[in-house]
Amino acid sequence: MGGCLSRVVLVDPHYSTTDGMQALFHSLGFTVHDTNRLHVAFLQADADSTGGLSFLEFLTCFVYKKTFTMMDVDGNGDVDFEEFVLAMWKFCLFSKEALIGFSFGLYDEDCSGEIDTFEAQRCLREVWGDKWQHNPHASTISEKLNLLADLHGGSITKGQFVKFMHSHPILLFPAFQVQHEMIVRMHGESFWRRIEDQRQAHKTKPEPWPTDDEILDRFNEYHNQTIFNGIEHAPISENAPVHDYKFKESFRTKQASKGPAKKYKSPTTIAVAARKPSIRETLRQHSIKFTARLPKGGAKKPT
Repeated sequence: MGGCLSRVVLVDPHYSTTDGMQALFHSLGFTVHDTNRLHVAFLQADADSTGGLSFLEFLTCFVYKKTFTMMDVDGNGDVDFEEFVLAMWKFCLFSKEALIGFSFGLYDEDCSGEIDTFEAQRCLREVWGDKWQHNPHASTISEKLNLLADLHGGSITKGQFVKFMHSHPILLFPAFQVQHEMIVRMHGESFWRRIEDQRQAHKTKPEPWPTDDEILDRFNEYHNQTIFNGIEHAPISENAPVHDYKFKESFRTKQASKGPAKKYKSPTTIAVAARKPSIRETLRQHSIKFTARLPKGGAKKPT
């Protein structure tokens, strides 16, 4: 088994990235072979071959609107491959605490930061179905949610929601279901268990795990770099924007290993990509392309 793993490490990436970003992927538990497999899934979803997943392309293959919002960490309307890998790692390895945060996002439909009584009823409907009102347990929870909302001006904050979920874990079922479906579509549970095992194996020193902020610092640096014929170039312009990524609050709190990043040559110069079109323009363009590619029988089936 060890020989097999040593062979896959020698596989070259099938995508363009920096040595630093590849080292970051490695510290998260991915071999090059693993990220190549994710790249295949990414290309299958990228119907117009732009190198980024639009909202419509993501819905066609993965269905979940909230998950797209989480993955598009810079908010430009597209999910590129590096964002895809990072977000898949976070989402498919969500802890219970992070799933509670994700659940809040699922039910907070208007993104107000609060859940009103109507959105709370949707939470119950997701668990018990359209006839939830006839279920004694659901009715009891509904009364508690309504009381909680009434005590706080008609809505429930995220902090109050988290406390309530700890005492009523059955409400986490929809979030667990979404996570399970994504894991199944992304190579299955055995794939992600192996990723987590490999991440744990990279910790060879008695040092604290890097925090999410530390991981994001590395991601911010490497994501704004580019490689052209193996040479890293200087910034296009001194005034060009450098994207600043932040994990959504719904991401899991489990920390990741740095891994043997020292095996890779750390990039020293930052190359900043040109500013991308607005979200509205990007979605409009992809919508036109996506509609034109649809077969007469309707959208293609999810892969």
